[in-house]
Amino acid sequence: MPESSQHVFALQIEESDHFINIFGPAVTTVAWDDIVAGYRQIAHKILHRSRILSDVVTTRWGRCFLPFELTQSSMSSDTGEQIAVTRDEFINLIDHKNLETYVQPIVSLPEEKIIGYEALSRAVFGGLLQGADVLFDTAAHFGLTTKLELACIKSALGWIEKIPPTLWVSINIGPDLLKNSAFTDLIYQEQYEPFFPRLILELTEHLPLESVEKLQKSIRRLNHKGIGLSLDDTGCGFFDFHTVKRFRPKIVKLCITVVSHVGRTDAVLTPFFHLEN
Repeated sequence: MPESSQHVFALQIEESDHFINIFGPAVTTVAWDDIVAGYRQIAHKILHRSRILSDVVTTRWGRCFLPFELTQSSMSSDTGEQIAVTRDEFINLIDHKNLETYVQPIVSLPEEKIIGYEALSRAVFGGLLQGADVLFDTAAHFGLTTKLELACIKSALGWIEKIPPTLWVSINIGPDLLKNSAFTDLIYQEQYEPFFPRLILELTEHLPLESVEKLQKSIRRLNHKGIGLSLDDTGCGFFDFHTVKRFRPKIVKLCITVVSHVGRTDAVLTPFFHLEN
C-alpha cells in the first residue's frame, strides 16, 4: 500500500438552481457563504488525521470540494469509532427508558419571563451523556428513528404535568412520524387531552412542497384538537415563507442564516415583509 493517497472531500447540492429560483440570488449567495463556512469546519474535523492540501474550492453555487491527502495512519483509525453501541444495546436503551429528557426555558424578552419550555432528549453511551446528534445518528444507522422518536415524545409528555398550567411545552417531531399511526395512537390518548392547548409540536426536518401538502391533513387534525405547530429553521432549505403561509404555525423559528444577517442586509429579511396575513 502506498504511504499516501490523494482525494477530494466534496459537497454538492442537487438541483441547486431550484434553490436559487425559490429564494432568489441575494439570499442564496448569503446562504452559500454560511454553508461553505460550515462545510469547511466539518471537513477539517472529519479529516483531522489527513493532510489538507488547500482551502475549500468552489466551482459554482452548490458545489465545492476540499483536496486532501490520506495517509496510512488515517486509513485505519476511524473504523469502529462512529457507533458506540450495538443495535441490541440501543434497543435495550430505548425499551428500558434510559433516555434523559430535559426542559429548556423559553423566555419572552419584552415581558422578561418564562412563557414555555422545549423538551430535549439525551442518552448515556459508555457512561457519557450524548447529545441529540449522536443519539439520532445512531438511531438512523440502526433503522430505529421512529422507535426513538416515539420514546422521546412519550418521555417529554411526562413533563407536561410538572410544568405550571400557564406555560406551554414544545416537543420535536419529524415529518414522517407526524403522519405515522403509531404517533397518533400515542398523542390522542385520553390522558393527554387536557394538555392539548399547552402542547406545541416542532417540525424539525425540512421537506419539499409535495410532502408539505401530504402533511396538511395531519396538521389540520392537530389544530382542531388545539395542538399548536412550530417550524424550525424557517428561511433555509424547504421551510420557506410559502410553507409558513400554508401551515400557519403558532411559532416560526428563524434559521441561523436569517438571524445572523439581521441588520446587515435587507435582502434576507425582504420575504418577511411580503407575508400576507
